[in-house]
Amino acid sequence: MRLRHATLAVPFALAALAASAAQPKTDTFHVRMEGAYQARTVIAYQDNSGQADVTDRVILEFDWHDREHRFVTPPRLENVKSKVTGLRNVETSCPPPAPNGDYEHFDATAVKSRGGTTLDIVGVRRYPETRVTRYCQGSWKKATVPARTEEVVLHAGVPTLRQVRQGSPVSMKLGDWTWSFLVTPVVKP
Repeated sequence: MRLRHATLAVPFALAALAASAAQPKTDTFHVRMEGAYQARTVIAYQDNSGQADVTDRVILEFDWHDREHRFVTPPRLENVKSKVTGLRNVETSCPPPAPNGDYEHFDATAVKSRGGTTLDIVGVRRYPETRVTRYCQGSWKKATVPARTEEVVLHAGVPTLRQVRQGSPVSMKLGDWTWSFLVTPVVKP
């Protein structure tokens, strides 16, 4: 299994929100992070002959201590199954790929704090066995790309919570991912 890293956001620049942020009377906040992926993606492992339009989503929820930069509750993960449409070959004269199974772009398995406000979202990417056609500029060559699973680590950040207006969603586009954050104070009775 090959390890792949993708940097999504380190650090967050939410200073524009600081002026309008209400200062909460707590150091603990509930954070809901939702990542939405949308892009033309290679679904046959390292073979441009197998591409598709892919969407995927992952949702994380946890309570976070702002000053100590740590989880107060274990992160809860929700993975939404990847959707694959528009199968195509990079060479337009070639037939589209024929996957034998499902492609999963990112299936989160764990979230770890790296210190400060940086998180590692650990997961896997699953490529199905895929039948492709290559060299369509004359003679066609059919090939089967074997299935493969690889570990992927996305680096994301928790916004400095005192900079975020409580209850107001914040979104940012980072590469092919759009990350939305909803932060609310945890007030203990």
